[in-house]
Amino acid sequence: MGWVQYGDIQTDDGDYGGDIQIGKATHVRFIHTGMPGRLVTVTAYPVAPERSIETQEGSVVHFHGFESDMNAVGIQSQIELMICGDIDDPGSTEEWSDYLYENLDTRPYSRGDDETKVKAAEVDALRWVERFDANRDIHWDGERF
Repeated sequence: MGWVQYGDIQTDDGDYGGDIQIGKATHVRFIHTGMPGRLVTVTAYPVAPERSIETQEGSVVHFHGFESDMNAVGIQSQIELMICGDIDDPGSTEEWSDYLYENLDTRPYSRGDDETKVKAAEVDALRWVERFDANRDIHWDGERF
């Protein structure tokens, strides 16, 4: 039978993308019917790359920190592959895991203000998770690598 969804799709689900994540994350989990303890968590979230804030006075450049480049909003996925002793308590029973990241959509979300861009990217991230086909898109034999 292969990979099957385990539980519901979770929205507004944390900060997977670190500093570049600018909106709500959505995730769904899958287990493999023939490989006990194998769990795959598929997450997508809106991102914007950071850019430095600098001013220049003559030949001196002053660094003031970073900000999100809202002209480059996109979507990123994180796929966690995990071997655990109990799929209902993966965090406490994890034996091995690895992460795969991919930029899914880098088209410019250029219409509207920043909040509108983020909301549009959140909707697209949710749609991507909903359309994820585990048996087509998970390429993992269940072994450590």
